[in-house]
Amino acid sequence: MRRVTISLPEEIVEEIDLRENNRSRFLTVAAQRELMRRRKVRIPSAV
Repeated sequence: MRRVTISLPEEIVEEIDLRENNRSRFLTVAAQRELMRRRKVRIPSAV
């Protein structure tokens, strides 16, 4: 596992925090799902 720093709009962080106990886990799952989706539809990385 590698630690990274990202910037997100405050509203998104607030909404995640309202719904989830573990922000890092939520973002990990979201990133994994998006990567799987992009593999399936072959979306270019520069969207």
